[in-house]
Amino acid sequence: MSVELHPNAYEPPWPYVIVLSLPLNGWTVKGVARLVENAIDLLQAVGAGEFSRSIGLQVLRANHPEALLGQHESIYLDVKQTHYDLDTAQGEIALAQAVARFANAEQGGLLVIGMRGKKIPGGEIVSKLSPVPVSGRDVRRYRLAIERRLFPLVDGLEVFAVDTPGDGKLLVIHIPPQAEELKPFLVHGAIVGDKVEGAFVSIVRRRDEHSVPITAPAIHAMLAAGRALLRRGLPHPAQDNDPSPDSRTM
Repeated sequence: MSVELHPNAYEPPWPYVIVLSLPLNGWTVKGVARLVENAIDLLQAVGAGEFSRSIGLQVLRANHPEALLGQHESIYLDVKQTHYDLDTAQGEIALAQAVARFANAEQGGLLVIGMRGKKIPGGEIVSKLSPVPVSGRDVRRYRLAIERRLFPLVDGLEVFAVDTPGDGKLLVIHIPPQAEELKPFLVHGAIVGDKVEGAFVSIVRRRDEHSVPITAPAIHAMLAAGRALLRRGLPHPAQDNDPSPDSRTM
């Protein structure tokens, strides 16, 4: 691929000429046209700013998921090759934890099921489409599983399907940035080793492409801060026993 300034450009907005070179075998006119559409969508989105959750969401809504290929998994993007097993508690908890990581982060995020990641030095990139069957029932099951396992409810949560060039679809879970007063988001249940602990509560957040548990000191600090705020809004017990100036005997 080559990118050059148009030879007849003399003033902004500056038009560029982009040349894509493709092998002759394995491509159809329809496939090339879709690739060009993907490139235009991605360039227009990135032209509005640095690649982010909102730009990824825009590309997916336009049904051009190939535009995400080569992007790094990050604090706002995570991909999974296959469906979560929502017939098991372990699958539901794993899904809820994945959503909670983004809900507890500052920027929210996108969880895309039906794309494959590839490890590279310094991280992981989205390397390939791996479409999965997605029906209206699947969309409802994902939403219900998240609502059942995650507290509080994620404000603005979206679960929707995206078409792909071949058979199958992608399932996208969009988690918008959440208000700080709603955090931390708690998952009902935890996975300890290979064992499911249904009575436990887990709290996780996302850092780059990794998951980071919220530590006990951090949880204690949140609780202590909440107690301090409540205490400021209540009268001190000793004050209730002190007579007010108006009620004292002169």
